[in-house]
Amino acid sequence: MARKILILSCLMMFSTALFSQQLNASAQSAVDQKLSALSAAQTGGNAGEQFKLNKEIAEIYQKNNLPVLAITYYEAALGNAKNLSQNQLIRNTALALSMCNMQTGNFTNAANYLGEANKYTLQLGNSKKVFYDEQINIASFYRRAKSYQKAYDILKPLEKKIIFEAYDDQLVDKFYAEIAFVCQASGDNANYAKYSQIIEKRKLEQTKEVFNEQTNIYKEDISEKEKEIEIKNQTLTSYQDSLEKAELAKRESDYQLTIKEQDLKLKQSELDNERLVTRALAFGLLFLLLVLAVISYLFFLINRSKNQIKKQKEEIEKQNALLEQKNSEIAKQNNLLALKNGEIEQQNKEINARNEQIKGAITYAKTIQLAALPLESDLNRHFPLFKVYKAKDIVSGDFYWYAHRTLSPTNTHAYYYAVVDCTGHGVPGAFMSLIGIRILNEILFEKNITEPSAILTKLNLELQKALNQSETSNDDGMDVALIRIEHKEDKYHVIFAGANRPFIYFDSSEKELKYQRGTMATIGGIEGKRFNEEFTDFHVILKPKDMIYLSSDGLVDQNNTQRKKYGSKRLLDLLAKIAQEPMVVQKETIEADLDEHCQDTPQRDDITIMGIQLT
Repeated sequence: MARKILILSCLMMFSTALFSQQLNASAQSAVDQKLSALSAAQTGGNAGEQFKLNKEIAEIYQKNNLPVLAITYYEAALGNAKNLSQNQLIRNTALALSMCNMQTGNFTNAANYLGEANKYTLQLGNSKKVFYDEQINIASFYRRAKSYQKAYDILKPLEKKIIFEAYDDQLVDKFYAEIAFVCQASGDNANYAKYSQIIEKRKLEQTKEVFNEQTNIYKEDISEKEKEIEIKNQTLTSYQDSLEKAELAKRESDYQLTIKEQDLKLKQSELDNERLVTRALAFGLLFLLLVLAVISYLFFLINRSKNQIKKQKEEIEKQNALLEQKNSEIAKQNNLLALKNGEIEQQNKEINARNEQIKGAITYAKTIQLAALPLESDLNRHFPLFKVYKAKDIVSGDFYWYAHRTLSPTNTHAYYYAVVDCTGHGVPGAFMSLIGIRILNEILFEKNITEPSAILTKLNLELQKALNQSETSNDDGMDVALIRIEHKEDKYHVIFAGANRPFIYFDSSEKELKYQRGTMATIGGIEGKRFNEEFTDFHVILKPKDMIYLSSDGLVDQNNTQRKKYGSKRLLDLLAKIAQEPMVVQKETIEADLDEHCQDTPQRDDITIMGIQLT
């Protein structure tokens, strides 16, 4: 037993030493201390202390983006937890292993470890929602590993359980989305159509609920408008009644006035008759004519008032008719507006939701891509270095690569740097970059191919296999500038191999910028495009203070507002001018010159340029 523990400890310490160059000093010191303590705990047979130390070492590697090493110590911690029969520790460690395997792209192991953790979910008091959510995630991992039948066998029994035991809208939507993805990927078109219809039906039901709420709001608004119109009609009716009463009062007043005037005139006539008997007939006739004239005039005034009142009534009726017509038109317009507003609002919600989903997915992809790129501390560990790395979109189709390994049999330290321009940009380019990083690491560390030209030749073949280009019309590829630096005495032996990308270096003693073309061929592609081209090495001896530049074509191809490209000549002139400046100054000068050239012109491609100073 002690011998097995000693062997396991040695293996862990060897793997730690192999990758220790990727940890900073403080993290490495912490790992070394815990490894010493772990060795003592293993010798003493203290399982609890072994679990604690294995877990802490794994967490340090995971925090420093070294999931492969983290997996080694998490697996040891899982064995300790099982020996301790601690279900909570087993579940937590299995969850951590699932996450690390997902980061390395091993989705089968990610699914298996999440499945092991899921066995204890309900037992440890978690809700059924958490339990079923983990089941869906296990199926998702199997789908990504292309184990479609396993994914489907896990998901199919969950449909009724999720609905009746742990109903949650988001969980149900997630289940139907995942099982639809599995059916689509496995070619099960019938079930894919079935679950797609269920998803659309759920979206429609949610849309109907929102529409009904908006309809009720608009109905309330229309009811308020109708009440306002009713109040106006009542006011108008009251005004009509007031006019009629005023007319009757005026007629009564005029009639009383006429009676009084007649009485007065009769009395005056009688008085005149008494005094002027001889003139009675003449005045009587005159009075009669006067009375007739007054009566005629009164009738004229009455008729004129009636006509005016009639016209006013007709005008009021016309206004009422127009008001009713306008009210009807307003009601129709309100109905149309309500429908249009509902449609527009629903479309906006759908667009916003889709945009948020897409943006979230791309932002998460950026996190994954950045995690795959070399750490800043690793890039600057051996030589001063700057880089200009600008993605056209959130994620980039360009990537830079760094590796350090010892060459056999001379035990010489070799440092590899590369700038790679993948086909396209954005999400498709980012996927290509992840494939390129994985293949480059496999070629150098697993297949032990160390010559730059041989690395590119192998990369060409492996990319064709990864994209199945011999069987499909896939034409994706990548352009590469790759160098290897070896320090020999007081000089550096630099070997360059390129695929459609050049090697630029500055001789500090001659004060001259030099340019070496790469092989005019691309990595990957289909037949008829020279995809079996043999790549060649270019050797050069450089000295301290010399500069090396690697770049994609994004910078030289960037146009300005006059559609003029930045161009290779402008770049070479600028590099010759700034080659002896500090790294920070060179980076800022290039970025400022690019901004001056572009002005308000959108970026057309991903841009990457790396400068390395030999010391």
